[in-house]
Amino acid sequence: MHGCTTAGCDVLRQMYSKLTCTYDALPVAAKMYQRNALTLRELQSIQSRRDRPIEAAEMLLNIIMEQPDAVYLCFLDALKHTDQRHVYETLVEGAYKGLWVIWLLCVTKNILSRPTIMQSE
Repeated sequence: MHGCTTAGCDVLRQMYSKLTCTYDALPVAAKMYQRNALTLRELQSIQSRRDRPIEAAEMLLNIIMEQPDAVYLCFLDALKHTDQRHVYETLVEGAYKGLWVIWLLCVTKNILSRPTIMQSE
């Protein structure tokens, strides 16, 4: 099985502690199950932590980070459709910032590694 490889999953890892306290995993997990992104066993395991919302949130994030990118994208969509758009926007903005930094580093590296062209007079 391949884990999530998108910049978004990197953001999940970076924001893990903050996320576990800012989103409600139960409706997100239910929506993801409806879309076949979670198994019944995974959904039931998350729902069994109904009285421990941080543990439920941690469990869902851990499952997502071990799954293919499509599951992460389903997670984002489920956030939007469970009135947790603020979390969705935080993750998407974080992913874009991460991609911007990677792009900037690549461009800078390419510029610095190019040989200097000296013009003759």
